[in-house]
Amino acid sequence: MVAPVNISSLDHGAEGCPVVGGNFSDDNSTPKKPVGEFLWSPKVQGMLVGAFYYGYITSQMVGGWVAEVLGARWLFTLAVLASSAATLALPWAAPLGASATFGLRLGCGLAQGMAYTALYAAMGRWAPPRERASLLAVAMTGNQVGSILGMLATGFLCLNPGWRAPFVIFGSSGLLAAIMVFLVVYNEPVEHPRISPQELTYLTQNLPHISSGTEKKKTQIPWKSLLTSGPVWTLTVTKTCWTWGFYTMLTKLPMYLDQVLHIPITQNGVINASMYLTQSITGIVAGYLADLFLHRRVASITAIRKGFEAAALLGTAASTAVLPQLGCQQGAVIAVLVVALGCLGLNQGGDNPNVVDLAPDHAGTIFGISNGLSAITGILAPLVAGFLLEDQPGSITRWSTVFYLAAGLFAMGMVVFCAFGTAHVQPWSSAYIGEEKQATNGLQLK
Repeated sequence: MVAPVNISSLDHGAEGCPVVGGNFSDDNSTPKKPVGEFLWSPKVQGMLVGAFYYGYITSQMVGGWVAEVLGARWLFTLAVLASSAATLALPWAAPLGASATFGLRLGCGLAQGMAYTALYAAMGRWAPPRERASLLAVAMTGNQVGSILGMLATGFLCLNPGWRAPFVIFGSSGLLAAIMVFLVVYNEPVEHPRISPQELTYLTQNLPHISSGTEKKKTQIPWKSLLTSGPVWTLTVTKTCWTWGFYTMLTKLPMYLDQVLHIPITQNGVINASMYLTQSITGIVAGYLADLFLHRRVASITAIRKGFEAAALLGTAASTAVLPQLGCQQGAVIAVLVVALGCLGLNQGGDNPNVVDLAPDHAGTIFGISNGLSAITGILAPLVAGFLLEDQPGSITRWSTVFYLAAGLFAMGMVVFCAFGTAHVQPWSSAYIGEEKQATNGLQLK
């Protein structure tokens, strides 16, 4: 968004940081950002960023059910193919206007919402309780790895050969990834042609809802129990609180670094990449530690999930609330942003595996509901930020309001999860009886 939009045509307001000695932007060796070709106001930019989430929310509501009935393999493959095709087409659609751009971003969101629900549906069939957090952390770290590579490459690609290049390169890579997924991913262990007998035995013993055959028999989703479940709604509210802040950072930080701190686009990409690298590292560490604590019976699984969630959201809230106090201190702002995203990565031991904890056989549906509803913030957060910044996108005071709002919601999410969250398998899950037996036999600490 920073590269193709003609930022110079917009009023930055009187409070933006001055360009003084020592700023990143004073490096004369850094190529200057070309003047963008699209006159999109902050409100229009917010609308276009939010377009993805209109589709993302909608598809997740049905994606979980589709993945559980038809299998995750085909759904994931087709979803990645479709989102990649939409990405490839965007450079040719953008000159046609904001409406064409909106349509493609909407389609991309529809496809990617299906992909995420397919991932969680597959995890419900492949991830034993004691490995659940670490396996999910590794899988979800792909998000951060993609963000790191994308942020690093995009700044340079936007300068040469131009802003269209990232869409072509990333869209093409997605097509290749979809083929790779289809070749190596299977719906459940028994279908995999190359699985060893030892691994198959291990998985069927530790995933009782698969080994007992109850999953095959129970294709009906217990909608009434699921939709009236307190733990499911606690998870949904928690995700909604922290995704507001996360989507604010994801969609608006490049603009903040560009319009307020005047950091050139190449350094902008490097800084954003460093934040997601930190989140990746802490996410993998959190997932591993959560499983280790469960294996060694340091605490109950619910206490472990709450501990990691509290550390994640409290640390991120505090870091975000500090940002307005730092003003134009570029180095300090960047350091705090890195800390904020690093803290958020700790939720890989908290609410992220909690989706599968509650009902492994319905993990795709639970994820579709909780993440789908929370993704509404992907629409609202950039729209609200765009509204607050409409007439002064360079105003530190206006940005302070954006950051304080995000910090408050991070803190609220922490309180909700710690007060009402649980990691117990729910009675309406077909995994309940099998995992209760495991707990009785001392195989799992509930």
